[in-house]
Amino acid sequence: MQALIAQARRKYHSGLLANGVLTIDAKGVPSNADRSSNLSIAIAQGIARRLMACEQEKALGQTAGAKFEQLNMEFIEATFPHLQNLRPGKWHIAKLGNRNSIKTSSFAQYEHLDYLSQLTKEDAKLAASMGNDYMVAPDVVVYRETEPDEVINEQQMIVDDTVSSLSDIRKSHCTLPILHASISAKWTMRSDRAQNSRTEALGLIRNRKGHLPHIVVVTGETDARTYCLSCTWDWRHRLRLPLRPQRTR
Repeated sequence: MQALIAQARRKYHSGLLANGVLTIDAKGVPSNADRSSNLSIAIAQGIARRLMACEQEKALGQTAGAKFEQLNMEFIEATFPHLQNLRPGKWHIAKLGNRNSIKTSSFAQYEHLDYLSQLTKEDAKLAASMGNDYMVAPDVVVYRETEPDEVINEQQMIVDDTVSSLSDIRKSHCTLPILHASISAKWTMRSDRAQNSRTEALGLIRNRKGHLPHIVVVTGETDARTYCLSCTWDWRHRLRLPLRPQRTR
């Protein structure tokens, strides 16, 4: 029997092909390759061969990006909830967007950003000095609900009204959920996209109060420019490939 994560990864790779995210054009150039770089094309061709990609019309730029975000969210949905024995709690996985009601300020560590945003709207000078780089919009987030005292005290009396009044995990003191992970999903990273992901991460680190969420970038980029992401932190994840070619069904 194949492991759950191996099954989910196989489905993830199949989704890249079925949704037109990873394709090969008539000239043999994969959709995640930088046409101006022979090295990038060679690496991308190696990925395409191992995943059995075929020649077909690729999805449009923004469409491919949205599908890549969706595939990453579905992979996490298929795996993370099964880790309740290691990470107990009420977890949620969501794909965000400009029209989504969930924002960075919707979480306990960043609720103050909503107040800051209101201040900058009312004060033009403050807005000019602050800018707007404190507002981060991750592609996919993983977060957990806070817990009522009844759950915390289920085995024995651990907390009451006299202690732990600043704990984010207590629903009686914090109604907002806790951001566990911020995931930036970028199928390709041309020009300044890599720098944008880095800036988003710095914003999450600099503007938080309390626990820092996990910060991850998932990319199919094959150009060396993405290595600038890992100059300070090791939070860049490329596609995990099978050890040998396997046909997907």
